[in-house]
Amino acid sequence: MVIKSKTDKLLSSRLKYLFSASSKGFSLVELAMVLVIVGIIIAVGTPLMRTLVTNIKYSNSRDIVQAAVDSVESFSAGNNTLPGVTGTGNATTFINAVKNPYDAFNQPLIYLFDANLSAASPTTSTICGRGTAAISVTTSTNTINNVAFVVFSASSGRAVVSKLNGNAITASGSATGTITLDTTGNDIVQWVTINELRTKIGCMSSQLTILNTELPYAYGASSSTATPYSATIYATGGVTNYSWCIQTAAAPGGLTFTVGATSVSTQTTTCGSGSTLTQGNSVVIGGSISSTTSTTGSYALTFYVQDSNPTTPNTATKTIVLSVYP
Repeated sequence: MVIKSKTDKLLSSRLKYLFSASSKGFSLVELAMVLVIVGIIIAVGTPLMRTLVTNIKYSNSRDIVQAAVDSVESFSAGNNTLPGVTGTGNATTFINAVKNPYDAFNQPLIYLFDANLSAASPTTSTICGRGTAAISVTTSTNTINNVAFVVFSASSGRAVVSKLNGNAITASGSATGTITLDTTGNDIVQWVTINELRTKIGCMSSQLTILNTELPYAYGASSSTATPYSATIYATGGVTNYSWCIQTAAAPGGLTFTVGATSVSTQTTTCGSGSTLTQGNSVVIGGSISSTTSTTGSYALTFYVQDSNPTTPNTATKTIVLSVYP
C-alpha cells in the first residue's frame, strides 16, 4: 500500500490539471519565471563557452605554428634552402611547404625569413655554409641574434602585434633587422636560429675552416744556391669566393705569397674586417730560400680568410709555424 504525502497529492493534482483538456497551460507568472531562469543560464554560460572555445583555438594554433616550423625545417633539409613566398626565393613557397598555412582562427600564418638562406638554385652552402642570419628577435628579457626564420599566428587578435624594425607585420616575406615581440602574449611566435637550423637539417663540417695544420720545412738558409719552396694554404666551408690576409712579425726572406693571380704582402698588424683582403680560393707560398735572403729559425704565419656571406661574412684564422733550416 502506497501512502502519498499532501505535497505529492498537490503536485499530482497540478500536473493532471496542466495536461487536462480544460488546462490553459502555464500562467504568465510561471512562464516569466522560466524565461528568467533560461536568460540567467544563457548570460552566465555564453561567456564561459566563448572563453573555452578561444582557449581551445589558441592551443590548436600553437600546435599549427609548431607544425609549420617543423615543415620548414623538413623542406630545408631536403632542398638546402628555406622556402620563399609568392614571387621570391625558391619555387616552392611557404604555403605549399607547410601542411596548414592557417591558424585555428582561420587567419593566415605569417612567415618571415632571411632571403640569403633561400635560393632558386640552392647549393649545399646556401644554408650549411652560413654562420649568420639577418634577423634578430627581441623578447621582454633578451635579444636572439642570427635568426633564420620566424612563424607568427595573430591568434584571437586578428593582427600580429609584434613589430619589425618598429613597423607593423602584415604579411609573409623576407626580412632583415629586429623583430620586437608582443609583450601582451597575444601573438603566437616560433623562431629558429641559423645554428639550430644547421643542426636540425644535418649540416656537416660546413663552417668556414682553414684546412692546413702545418707547413713543409724550408731549407737552404746556409747555402748560396737558392732552394725553391712551395706550399698552398686551403680553406673549406662557408660561402665560396674567399678573401685572404696574412699577418706575421717577419716573413722568411725570399718567399712570395700569391692569392689568385695577385701577389700579396704580409702585414705586421692583426688581420680583420678592416684589413686589405685579396680574393682567391687559396694562398700559394713560393719563392726560394738562400743564405742571402733568409736565416734559420721559426716564423709564425697567421692566415685570415673571409667568405662572401652577404649579411656578415664568416671568418677563420689559423697560425702555422714555418721552420727554416740550413
